[in-house]
Amino acid sequence: MRACDRIRSSHGKRARSFNARSGGFVETSPERGSATSRRPTLTITPSPLALAGLGGNDASPKKALVSLNTGTNAYPYTVTSDVGWVDLAEGVTTTCATAGVFIAAPSLAAQDWASGTTTSGKLTITADVNGTAVTRTLDVSYLPDDLKLLVSENGISLTKTPGLERLTRTVDVRTNRGGGASWAATTAPMPKNAPCEKAVTMRTASSH
Repeated sequence: MRACDRIRSSHGKRARSFNARSGGFVETSPERGSATSRRPTLTITPSPLALAGLGGNDASPKKALVSLNTGTNAYPYTVTSDVGWVDLAEGVTTTCATAGVFIAAPSLAAQDWASGTTTSGKLTITADVNGTAVTRTLDVSYLPDDLKLLVSENGISLTKTPGLERLTRTVDVRTNRGGGASWAATTAPMPKNAPCEKAVTMRTASSH
């Protein structure tokens, strides 16, 4: 039996195996009877990774997705940093076409840095594919900002009419650095014709 006949006898399915020497996957096409090697490749999203939003107004932890072009075959990976101001936490520590997840955030010490100066570094993501290291570097930056309070509403209104009554509102409060801070809320004097019963609830919101 010829080689092409053996390929056709496998019910038309594409054969797939790992080539340890090249570190790639070999796919055999039953239509063409040929083998091609595809090297595993990591994809990181987002890239680059900014640990503060535009203007440095949010230093809460950021998620990054790690995917590997190995179909449903999942492999472990690790994340390391070449700088000390990044705290790393791994979520899903295996990756394939279904992405793994890791979390990066500026360290507590970095959150106390003076505002307005951008600093940068690199993260190294390494997947172990059957003993072959597949590596990708990711640029990471951090723009510290002054400590600010962020509220979920820019303005609120309390209403009481014959057909509508809304005398209770809730406003979430958090800091731009993701940590805790003491704060207090005050109200301006109410007009004389304003309803006597009113309630505004201010609560500390999660930074995530």
